Amino acid sequence: MAAQQFHFLLRQVADNALMQLAGIVGIWLTYPLVLIAVFSQFSAAVADAISGSGSLIEVSRRTLSKRTTYLLICSFAIALCSASSASQSRKSSETKRSFA
Repeated sequence: MAAQQFHFLLRQVADNALMQLAGIVGIWLTYPLVLIAVFSQFSAAVADAISGSGSLIEVSRRTLSKRTTYLLICSFAIALCSASSASQSRKSSETKRSFA
């Protein structure tokens, strides 16, 4: 059935032509796919920051400004990333010592 779809080609088509084409195109599709994934994560982070800001404003009974809530959220995110990075580097150094 798939061979019937190649009637417009001028030369003989191999049985695995679709797999070969996917192999060639697949190499170039990784770059846009990674870029899309990065932008998707960024979009989700922005949405979470906006949502968290609204929640903090509600919890504080509107005593915190929007700018203050963004500062708190970003500070907490940076602290969390820093702690995670420090934890990973400590685990890495412990693993290197155990193999030595």
